[in-house]
Amino acid sequence: MKKIDRFILTSFIGPFFMILLVVIFILMMQFLWVYIDELVGKGLSLGIVAEFLFWGSCTVLPLALPLATLLASMMTIGNMGENNELIALKAAGMSVLRVMLPILIASFFISVGTFFVINNLVPVSYNEIFTLRDDIGKTKELSSFPENDYTDEGQLLGHIVIGVEMIGDAVRNIPDFPEKLANELKHCIVAHHGELEYGSPKKPALAEAMALNLADNADAKMQTLTELFKDKKGNVCKAKIVKLKSVKDEKTGRFNMVPIEGSEEVIPADVVLIAAGFLGSEKYVTDAFHVALTPRTNVETKPEQYATSVDHVFTAGDMHRGQSLVVWAIREGREAAHAVDESLMGYSNLVIQ
Repeated sequence: MKKIDRFILTSFIGPFFMILLVVIFILMMQFLWVYIDELVGKGLSLGIVAEFLFWGSCTVLPLALPLATLLASMMTIGNMGENNELIALKAAGMSVLRVMLPILIASFFISVGTFFVINNLVPVSYNEIFTLRDDIGKTKELSSFPENDYTDEGQLLGHIVIGVEMIGDAVRNIPDFPEKLANELKHCIVAHHGELEYGSPKKPALAEAMALNLADNADAKMQTLTELFKDKKGNVCKAKIVKLKSVKDEKTGRFNMVPIEGSEEVIPADVVLIAAGFLGSEKYVTDAFHVALTPRTNVETKPEQYATSVDHVFTAGDMHRGQSLVVWAIREGREAAHAVDESLMGYSNLVIQ
């Protein structure tokens, strides 16, 4: 590379990156304006907001790169003309095209990079944004700590409907967004619980929807705790975990999680919080109270009631509705207490909300 080419590229690169940052900032202001209602007042951590804005900045790169290239080229040639450097180069026998050759080559590589950004990075960015939007949609469904109860919007719609509406709003802000792709994205949200009994209006019908369902359950199913170790003071100091894999039961057609041989691992631990999945009511409990069960082994009650088939015996939470969220257990606990009070007193002054 000749010194003159190195000089021109050095003069171009500085303004290019400076202008690129400015253009991204301006375009991000528009992006932030569109999604500001979904970020403010949700109790989101700074890391989540920063991640959301990072992926948003990736979506505006295809617009920012050409603008930065054009403006940086104009600034570079303009500065050379203002400092009489163009005149000196022409006097040395160099044409304007030859002077611009390093910038043209740099622009070519920027164009190639822009293609890969559009082809590879932008789809990933939108996928991450829509995933975050679904998670943020759950914060619309639930109130913040310490209440941790369902909002009016959450009670009437639920996070699945809220997530679908958020995708619809986002799609409307993207010019010429393919309708088929929009419907596929909505299907992924609608089917991400996997099974109808788990609250999904639809079962996964796309590979992407099945992958999202598996990812949604990954934290709870990828590994499980098998043993705890105590120190001399009796406090937890270590935990043994084992990785799991999904194996199809040929008799039932269902997939079960089974331990992977040789995957045991002992990790240091100060505190262990166990999130145990609900597999049905414990038989010794239901047998002791002689209550009737549903086909799913939940305690049977009349619709939207908590009284069981046995007088003065009430149920709530997972034993009543099956595997669900802790906020539903809190909600049903309050309503069951109201039902118990009403059964004993003939009336109740307990406030449910």
